[in-house]
Amino acid sequence: MKIIVALVILMISAVTHAALTEENPTIQVRSVVEVDGSHQQIVLGDLMITHGVSPAAINALKNVRLADAPKGNESRAFTGLALEQLFKQSLRELEVNTGEKISLRIPHRVTVVRKSFRLRAEDVSNALKTQFKELCADCTFEISSLALPAIPTAIPSGATWRVSLKHALPKGNFSIPIEVTNEDMTKRSYWITGTLAVHRRVPVSARALLAGERLSPNDFSMQDRDVTFATDTPVSEGELMKSVAARPIAAGQIVWRHQLQRELAAKNGDVVKVFAGSESWEISIDGVLQQGGYIGDLVKVKIPRTQKLISGVLIESGKVEVR
Repeated sequence: MKIIVALVILMISAVTHAALTEENPTIQVRSVVEVDGSHQQIVLGDLMITHGVSPAAINALKNVRLADAPKGNESRAFTGLALEQLFKQSLRELEVNTGEKISLRIPHRVTVVRKSFRLRAEDVSNALKTQFKELCADCTFEISSLALPAIPTAIPSGATWRVSLKHALPKGNFSIPIEVTNEDMTKRSYWITGTLAVHRRVPVSARALLAGERLSPNDFSMQDRDVTFATDTPVSEGELMKSVAARPIAAGQIVWRHQLQRELAAKNGDVVKVFAGSESWEISIDGVLQQGGYIGDLVKVKIPRTQKLISGVLIESGKVEVR
């Protein structure tokens, strides 16, 4: 008998404890609320944080109007007592209609302010990289030590911004203007600072090259290198194959454009074949170059038979096309 009584007491205690600890649906009101100005009115939905409240109750409460939304750096203040009375009017109707009992947690004072304009470092970094990419499509960029400006809190959240980048990549440390346009179309510039590292796939010499030496595919490899402080442009693989070293190049160095020169395809006095025609016919005659040239150059050729000068395009070594 004693065992049965003990079990009954334990069961009653457990049920009582569950009833006491079970959390009722709750509406909590924040003490400071930011609104974005997209609506003209402050509503209860701007203030509420709900726990266990039914969607029907939330929908019934969230559109109850409080006051006009603040503008600029204005604010609206409400006492906890006034808000409690407003909530309870609606909660009484809900309890009658649905039987749902909702607890309230409201601070002594609630302040509603207009959400101010903010810059996010991630957004600014992405905007910078997008504009950097327009200046160097095959480069990759690393931005570090990014510092954003102090934006006045009076600027509303609806303001827009854009980075005003010059037509050249920064060399290491940078200070770049960012233009903020207010909702009334007034504009003001601020400054963002940081450090930029630029990487690019560039040709790197595999061995020491002598001045005047023609390059072959084995003489270089394409590697990812830091070109942040470069003052010249790296050459493409195609350009390397048409060039000779203009000066000695040490092994392991990036091959820059100023270190190369195009190889002459023909010299003054060379005998060339001058031709004209189309796919179905062609005529040709021998001539003597009156100047040296590279592939694609317009050159003058003397025809020995007539002693006349004609002009044509040097399309390869020993061949000039009259177009």
